[in-house]
Amino acid sequence: MGPYRPQASDLTPDADRAQFERYRTWTPAQSIQRTWELNEWAWSRARVGIRRDHPHASEREIELRFAAWKYGREWVIQQFGWDPEGGAPLDGIP
Repeated sequence: MGPYRPQASDLTPDADRAQFERYRTWTPAQSIQRTWELNEWAWSRARVGIRRDHPHASEREIELRFAAWKYGREWVIQQFGWDPEGGAPLDGIP
């Protein structure tokens, strides 16, 4: 086994070790809560980017584009009959 390499490129090996030691003290519930919080943060950032890229999109279009980002374009086409790359109107999309 070679020298220790930090998991995060912006941390020193000592800081990286300290961070993982702290993670080891968390209960399963704390780990799940933190994971959920990080997911929520990432999802909110994704929606911000979608709104920036599509400033005239309705909230429905934002959510469909978010679903395409999260689950894939093909899934949105299959589930909703709407192609985020096709620019088709959302008329009739529930």
